[in-house]
Amino acid sequence: MKTSPLHRTNTIFASLCVLCAVAVSLFPAIAQEQSALLPLAPEYREQVIAGAFIDTLEKRHVLRPTLGQSHSKEALRLYIRKLDPRKLYFYQSDIDEFKFALLSKPE
Repeated sequence: MKTSPLHRTNTIFASLCVLCAVAVSLFPAIAQEQSALLPLAPEYREQVIAGAFIDTLEKRHVLRPTLGQSHSKEALRLYIRKLDPRKLYFYQSDIDEFKFALLSKPE
């Protein structure tokens, strides 16, 4: 029995959909496993860039703001709200870990 090109296309599309659904369902487990293995830490280059940015902002901005914990807390809150507005991707434990890392750093 010969199948039509449309039927073959639909079969391939359905197979890809199933494959994507399986991959998406496995992603949280893979992500959780990788996050347990690789702790988040800024690389040296990122630390230098962040330091230079803060230094430049404090010295050259018209208002000359002093950046501290309150700015960091607000930036983290806005970042998480923009990144995961419907609260689908981050676990509460992830948010708590971010906050702990932020609060444990000296001013």
